[in-house]
Amino acid sequence: ISLWICAKSRLLGRAISVDEARFDFNFGYAGTVALALCFLVMGTALLLGKRVELAASSAGFAGQFVTLFAAAVGGWVRSVIGVAALAVMFSTVIAVVDAFPRVYATIVRRLFPGAASRLDEERLYLAFMGAQALAALALLLYLLASFGVFIDFATTAGFVIAPVIAFLNHRVIGSAPAAVRPPAWLKLWSACGVATLGAASLLYLYFR
Repeated sequence: ISLWICAKSRLLGRAISVDEARFDFNFGYAGTVALALCFLVMGTALLLGKRVELAASSAGFAGQFVTLFAAAVGGWVRSVIGVAALAVMFSTVIAVVDAFPRVYATIVRRLFPGAASRLDEERLYLAFMGAQALAALALLLYLLASFGVFIDFATTAGFVIAPVIAFLNHRVIGSAPAAVRPPAWLKLWSACGVATLGAASLLYLYFR
């Protein structure tokens, strides 16, 4: 999000104020929380206690997902859920395709300024975008034969990486200039979030 704000600043030709940056962050954060709650409610309502065996293939799982909704709500919902699911997946792909290469390029330029100075930011961005596409293709070819393995890999990676990223964000924001540093209660809330993510990661790995 911070890199998107920097890109927005360059696009507008002016510095983005702290209030504008905070609004962008809060808007995305609130949307993420709302969607997470929606997915939690959907999963609970459709799967909990029903002993549904998830399909092994991605196409089979997508069809099963729509069928579960149709059985719970009615046949008319098939097209609505199909379009909504496609929109969620497509928007996620667009965000990932842009965000990760942007982050990788910034990391290289910060860690290796001498080498990165010979390559401008756009070239690094495009190179990492191509590398990401190849890595994603290899991952899909290797794991997509069993959708359960693919989901398990993605979930495990998310649980392991989330507390690390949260801790790094906590340290960065905590060392920001005093004028924009968050209040003490928000730092405590952030520390509780890091601890919660760490505990959830350990519990997931233990019960997995």
